Amino acid sequence: MKITTSFIFLLFTKSTSFAPIASFKQRPTNVLIRSTEVDVPSDVENEGTSLSSKQLSVSPLTLRNELLQKAKSLVEESPTGLFITKPSSMDEFIQAASRLEAITPSMTENEKDLLVGDWKLVATSRRLKIAKMNNVKSDDDNKKKKNPFSSLNVPKLNDNIRNSITVIQRIRAMSSSSSDGIDRIDNIIQYKPLNNLLDIIPESSPLNFIRNVNVNPLDVTQTKVTLVHKAEVESVEPTLRSKLGLQSVVLSLAGNNEKIEFLDKDGADVFGLNVPNLPGLDEFANGAGSFDTTYIDANVRVSRVTFDFLDEVRVFVRESVDIDTLMSMDDEEVVMEISDDEEVVM
Repeated sequence: MKITTSFIFLLFTKSTSFAPIASFKQRPTNVLIRSTEVDVPSDVENEGTSLSSKQLSVSPLTLRNELLQKAKSLVEESPTGLFITKPSSMDEFIQAASRLEAITPSMTENEKDLLVGDWKLVATSRRLKIAKMNNVKSDDDNKKKKNPFSSLNVPKLNDNIRNSITVIQRIRAMSSSSSDGIDRIDNIIQYKPLNNLLDIIPESSPLNFIRNVNVNPLDVTQTKVTLVHKAEVESVEPTLRSKLGLQSVVLSLAGNNEKIEFLDKDGADVFGLNVPNLPGLDEFANGAGSFDTTYIDANVRVSRVTFDFLDEVRVFVRESVDIDTLMSMDDEEVVMEISDDEEVVM
């Protein structure tokens, strides 16, 4: 069977937007953080989280802010930035998310409507399912058993690289005829390239003679890779699940080199690759998978992804939201109202 991959080279024009925002109209939404008392799910108990009835009645706003604070502090000390890989930090992060999930009611259409928008990744962590099973709380077991991965040392990325990486998940309702609303999700990875190797190669290194080599001759100031997905909300209650199918990959560059026509200072799409559908399979068969939204309010979202042998937790905030400001809000300020006429146009 021969499968032809089509490459699409996008126009090198200065009018191309570096961060295109797809046209969509968002529904009116009055969303508040819901407070309730619920039973602890069995999977949360397996996370090593034991919640008392007093803890279960706590405001979700409190647990949400605790999760944001935990995520922020762990990322600051993480050798890999947004991607938390230190085993002890992974446990802290996932348990904080589990406490919030434990008191979150089943999702409704209101929460589904909230998905639309640009979400900035605060922190993410994935771990083997066997590690999750090893975290079942037992005082005797804890004395006898240790996570075999707990002593691993993760190499630390250079701070400039670590702090320059941004991940945005852009969720859109592109088609007005779509009954389910959401039909496209883009995962956008942005980073700032290094200009030299001064921050990577120490002065005492035998390779110090290449520390000042220009590794960015095109003077690129920003690089962006966009993974474009066909999307669909698979279910809402009790689990808000969205499935994805990878359709294309787009590379965008921004830079200050006026001699290169396509390198606009505001950014331009310079390369695109369409991912073909396999014959006989639907448009969701390209392996992107699905994710569950386990908590969402006007400004914060928690999602979980399960691969064959990996569990992943991701925490997002609205791209325009400052975490410190968000954590200082009270319940009334958390409510976000969007009018019928609000529209974002590309």
